[in-house]
Amino acid sequence: IKALNAQHRLALSGTPVENKPAELWSLFDFLMRGHLGRYGTFEKLYENNILAGDDEAARRLGRKISPFLLRRTKQQVARDLPEKIEFDEWCSLTTEQAQLYGGYQDQMKQLQQALEQGEQVNYTASILPVLQKLKQICDHPAMVGAPDRPVLGRSEKFDWTVEKVVEIAAQGEQVVIFSHFLKMLSLFEDALTSKNIRYIRLDGGVNNRQQLIDQFNAGQATVALCSIQAVGYGINLTSANHVIHADRWWNPATEDQATDRVHRIGQDKTVYVYRIMVEGTLEERIDRLLANKRGMADRIVGEAMKQERSWTKDELIELLKPLNSVKS
Repeated sequence: IKALNAQHRLALSGTPVENKPAELWSLFDFLMRGHLGRYGTFEKLYENNILAGDDEAARRLGRKISPFLLRRTKQQVARDLPEKIEFDEWCSLTTEQAQLYGGYQDQMKQLQQALEQGEQVNYTASILPVLQKLKQICDHPAMVGAPDRPVLGRSEKFDWTVEKVVEIAAQGEQVVIFSHFLKMLSLFEDALTSKNIRYIRLDGGVNNRQQLIDQFNAGQATVALCSIQAVGYGINLTSANHVIHADRWWNPATEDQATDRVHRIGQDKTVYVYRIMVEGTLEERIDRLLANKRGMADRIVGEAMKQERSWTKDELIELLKPLNSVKS
């Protein structure tokens, strides 16, 4: 694309920096080659410092690009959009979950020590699988091989979500539940069936997606169970005015886009957004780190830079540290 001959060049993006500052450099290397220097220079002047938490470097980069950035927020172009109210709901691990979680403490400690000692640890092969297992345990014991039945009474997070759905159904309203684990969606299916609550499911394996969306928006189901990877973008679910994030995604931009399936033009009700997390676990640390990333990114382009699996070594060490409230 950069080799194309053009008199004028424009770049259009809702999230010009989603994972790391290099994405912004790539855009400007297409638009105005040389404005941000060669990538190696950009990396030394901006990226490494920003990822290490240097707020001044983020602000300097923001000032560098501001003359060439035209930004319109949803609040500016959709001023009549109803209010969005967000809640962080904190739950505890059940005894069963705590025992499963504790089983990974030794592995977490070994990875933490390796990072602290400067050893090369492969994130995808060694760290990510452990983090994923811990997130799954926070969702429900059945996510990591424990029996599926009974589905209720084994996870405060899961039970809270089902109770909230029952409450929403009693009010005659609709809710969209996002998870990035297909197994979690299946567990919700079992629970909703037992409560006689109608639902649709939208994930990557669904062929008649638009038909299901139309049914949901026509009020034929109370709940839309959604894979955040499959339907976080490009669909309209404005008949609902409740959103539940059953687990945290690695990237707040993805969460925000998912929420915007409901909080968008066409919505005429106040939207309630719930992020369900387990205190004293990895989820608490992820929430804190992502909040820090969001604030840092705001100083670059005013739009959250929401890191997706782009952790610094110190942040990975922080994620792997044990928490006193979780005992094996």
